[in-house]
Amino acid sequence: METRENQIVRMRPRPNENVNAFFMCDWGRLNYRWMNEKNRIEQPMVRRDGTLSTTTWEAAISGAASVLNGKKVFVVASPMLSNESLFLLSELMQGGSGVFRVAEGEEAPLAGVEDLALRRERAANVYGAEKLGFQRTTDLLSGLGRDDVLLIAGEDLVGVDASAVSRASDVIVISSVLADAASRASVVLPIANFSEEEGTVTNLRGRVQRFTQARQAPGDTRPSWLVLGDLLGAMGKQTSFFLPSEVFARLASVNKSFAGLSYDTLGFKGLPLVDAPQTSPKSQIAVGAA
Repeated sequence: METRENQIVRMRPRPNENVNAFFMCDWGRLNYRWMNEKNRIEQPMVRRDGTLSTTTWEAAISGAASVLNGKKVFVVASPMLSNESLFLLSELMQGGSGVFRVAEGEEAPLAGVEDLALRRERAANVYGAEKLGFQRTTDLLSGLGRDDVLLIAGEDLVGVDASAVSRASDVIVISSVLADAASRASVVLPIANFSEEEGTVTNLRGRVQRFTQARQAPGDTRPSWLVLGDLLGAMGKQTSFFLPSEVFARLASVNKSFAGLSYDTLGFKGLPLVDAPQTSPKSQIAVGAA
């Protein structure tokens, strides 16, 4: 990700012979403007007297912990969130469940190059979300129970019937923008988007890869893994994390698919999950003028 004046202006592939060599699909290369979104939540908010009002992080985290403690949580998450954030969200479910949906398009193979294509799934971390216990669905709120707390994480809820949200006993939003369908939230915690924090994703072949922060997040926005770690700490579930690598280390210690992986071993070319599907070695792709 390349920036100018703290705006993402270009996406380029990271050369990696184990993935796409030096290729990047046009959709991924050109679809970066959402990371420059203008309608950002920049301050934590809590509901007072029927209105969302800005507050301190300490008050917002405490308020969210009070809402969640002792409740079954239904998490609606974006598959653009990192493995670290999805793992911490799974720790918040408390007997509940988590779902995600995926924007799709036509698959377009690159002629003459085996196993290289614009994939049907337009999301970075579908495989990772599934490995971390989230279920893929086309109806995000069908599993929401009437007494559940609805936790919306990075999902814009576009096309979702706002009346379905009313089944939840309470709503917490942990996102970079506030969806219209989630306007009745009791607590809103603003998080960095993909370009503003560090973490890992797992590609469709089960390969875990790191990404790094490209630009500064606005206002009092915080990295998603930091917000979720602080929230779990306020609920008495574990100590807070200070680095995303610490979250990943915790994930690798409890999820057998990630066992043995760390930021150090991943480097910037990544490694497959323990139970990733077997793939054939990538053939060399030559580029030159005729």
